[in-house]
Amino acid sequence: MEDLCLHPEEKGFPPENAGKYILYYMNGDELCTVIYVDFRKETVRIENKTDDLLYRAFGCIEDPDWKDFLFMLEERCFPRTRDKMKSILRAMDLPFYDPWLIVQKTQGRMADDHQWIRIEEDNRDHTE
Repeated sequence: MEDLCLHPEEKGFPPENAGKYILYYMNGDELCTVIYVDFRKETVRIENKTDDLLYRAFGCIEDPDWKDFLFMLEERCFPRTRDKMKSILRAMDLPFYDPWLIVQKTQGRMADDHQWIRIEEDNRDHTE
């Protein structure tokens, strides 16, 4: 069986056909941050819809970079070091730990808060 613990960059993710997405970072029914992402260019642009830093996707960061985006995604996932991680990944039908794939499956929902992420593909250019 394939190793489920390899990092995404070791497996060539995101896929070549990954493109642009709009992520709606929500707190319950309230839209808190709109995130425009381009995987090919590795760019991120945001529009905060709340002044409450606790509910913004990037907190006090107004101009996140790609590393900030990847960190935010991973924060919305179970930890890489979680016990029985391979079993969890198999149950999710995921080949390895990848925060982007996990967030797509779980909407970034966590047991201890009300934040979640709705993801849509986007064909417009928001990053220039």
